[in-house]
Amino acid sequence: MIKRYYLIDEEKLLIWLACFFLVLHAFSQGLQTKIFRSPIVAPILFAVTICIFLSKCNKKIYFKDIVVVLILFVISFFNNANFSHNQYIHIYYYTVGLFFVYIVACKREDWIDVIFKMLYFVGCFYALMTYITFIFPPFFYRVVVPIFSGSGYMEKMISLYSQGYMTGFAPHYSTNASYLALTLIVPLMGILTNPNQKRNKDVFIAIMIFVAILLTGKRAHSIFSLIAIILTYFIINPNLDFKKWAKLLGVIIAGIVMLLILSRFVPQILNVVNRFIDSAEKGDIELGRGVQRALALFLWTKSPIFGIGWDAYKYTFLDLTGNLINVHNVYIQLLCEVGIVGCIPFAIFFITSIVNGIRVARYVYFNCEDNGTTMRKIVFALYEQLFFLIYCFTGNPLYDEPTLFMYLSGCAVSDYYFYKLIKGA
Repeated sequence: MIKRYYLIDEEKLLIWLACFFLVLHAFSQGLQTKIFRSPIVAPILFAVTICIFLSKCNKKIYFKDIVVVLILFVISFFNNANFSHNQYIHIYYYTVGLFFVYIVACKREDWIDVIFKMLYFVGCFYALMTYITFIFPPFFYRVVVPIFSGSGYMEKMISLYSQGYMTGFAPHYSTNASYLALTLIVPLMGILTNPNQKRNKDVFIAIMIFVAILLTGKRAHSIFSLIAIILTYFIINPNLDFKKWAKLLGVIIAGIVMLLILSRFVPQILNVVNRFIDSAEKGDIELGRGVQRALALFLWTKSPIFGIGWDAYKYTFLDLTGNLINVHNVYIQLLCEVGIVGCIPFAIFFITSIVNGIRVARYVYFNCEDNGTTMRKIVFALYEQLFFLIYCFTGNPLYDEPTLFMYLSGCAVSDYYFYKLIKGA
């Protein structure tokens, strides 16, 4: 009898496990206490993940590594309010952990395609769950509600669900919309880089995910994801000719017509439009967020240089109103919490990351003959960064793990190719 020996690539297996943990942790909000029974498990796994990435990565120190260290210094020592509220592990470690993951991830390439495969599955899963909860209300009430009952949002979610806004398999309809918007780009990467190649499956998946976003009724995610896609398309095609402009306009018009036709059968498709109309009729299109910004700016005037403390705004808002809410504008919240000095490393990181992404996209376009594979990854990087930066004007992506994880993943991808192709590192 011939014995067969199966060789396992241990390094590849470890990268898969590390990526699986990161994706699982980012896309399982409301389930983490059930998945990770002890609060110390996730921090340990974060440390192991960083060690796995560190094992084979480039050990050079880049400028942005120093910027990240400054960001972590601001988070840790600018009067972090989580410490005084005994939130040492859950709130603090994942922000620090994800920034450390970025530092090691931007120095190696083998994790990128692994993440893409996992995100493809994540997008399909949450889109499917959105449709299931939409078509089968008993599934939402008997399965989703009991599972996420401890999240504190279910009463509101039941009310929104009755109005046609889909939570899907998530503790909040905003969380579900984030999952979908963040993974929307994965099936579109090949379409944007090579629109002439037939990708019927990817087109179907992309449409499925975007329609699911519309069913959530989240305006920011629906609009900002489209803006990020269009901006990404312009960046990777610096020499757009008339045919490409016409094709892009045709796709937009066809999409609008298709949605209008579909809304005749599924009126909830226009949830986003209806929310704009309803909020405008009530005279508050921002849903009270102007008050949150005004308070943040007022608090900033009390301590303009160093701010009131990292993550302190929501606790201040809680004391004043009884609601634990962020500003819904990252830029103003940063100014309020860490002041002018603390904002500097964040601004440097945001700006240099997107500039690096744009520079490497132009480099690949003009200098790489067979740029399809690399450009697909740059598309992902640009989209995630653009979506994050735009969403920062009306949301809390810096303080929400799924959006922060995907943003830093996009930064790591573009920076890896920036240093490799342009800097020759």
